[in-house]
Amino acid sequence: LVGVTKKKNQAKERSEPASGVYDPFSALYVLRSRDLTPGSSHQLDVFTGKDRYQVIARVVRKETVVLGEHERPAVRLHLEGFKAADGQRQNAFPDETTLWVSPDATHVPLKLESYLPFGAFVVELSAR
Repeated sequence: LVGVTKKKNQAKERSEPASGVYDPFSALYVLRSRDLTPGSSHQLDVFTGKDRYQVIARVVRKETVVLGEHERPAVRLHLEGFKAADGQRQNAFPDETTLWVSPDATHVPLKLESYLPFGAFVVELSAR
């Protein structure tokens, strides 16, 4: 995996071996392929192009999530991300960053919610 960052018109290239490290979108697909049994925990190494993170998804429980005007069965995941170079292991994600996926084998992402200092960031699947 290769990433490029630019500062003051100077490009700096970073690379990570592709074995066992994923870009953020591929990491989501890998997570979706896992057995998301409540109580389990899944760790993925993610390279953003700038930094490398250890992302941990803790499977909380099965529940119903509200999407617009509809309710859907879901599996609730709590997400944490730690910068690989950070020896203090501070969570890089806002507290209570939560992902809900469908409970079937495809684990379709239904909703992502994260609380920021200025409010909530929410992304929901919309069926049209």
